[in-house]
Amino acid sequence: MSKTKERNVFADFIGHKYISLTTFYKSGKGVPTTVEFAENEAKLYVVTKDKSWKVKRIRDNLNATIEPCTMRGRVNGPKMNVAVCILSKEKEAMAIEALKRKYDTLFHWLVTKIVYWRQQEQKVYLKISPA
Repeated sequence: MSKTKERNVFADFIGHKYISLTTFYKSGKGVPTTVEFAENEAKLYVVTKDKSWKVKRIRDNLNATIEPCTMRGRVNGPKMNVAVCILSKEKEAMAIEALKRKYDTLFHWLVTKIVYWRQQEQKVYLKISPA
C-alpha cells in the first residue's frame, strides 16, 4: 500500500478530538471507552493508565474497533476495525510527540498531571493500526 493511501486510512478521524475505542473480553463482549487520540504516520496513538481495564483487555485481545465520537461518547462517524498494541518504553517517543502536538495546552497538561498523580498510576501508550 502506498504512503498516500496509508495516510488516508484514518481520514474519517482527522479533525475529531475523541474516539470510542471498543476493546473486547475473551468472551467477545465489547466495551467502548472514550479516549483522546493523535495521528502520526498512518497510526493513531492514545495514552491511558497502565492498570486500566482496557489495557488488560488489550493484553488478551489485540483486536478492537474505533469510531469518532464526542467527549461523552456519542458516536458521530463510521466504525473501523483496528489492531491495538501497547508500546514499550523505547517506542513511546512517536506517540508522545503526536499527542503533544495535538493537545499541548497548559490546561490539558495540568489536568493530565493531576489525574495521574492523584491516582498514583503510570501511563502507557497505545498504537492503533488498521486491522
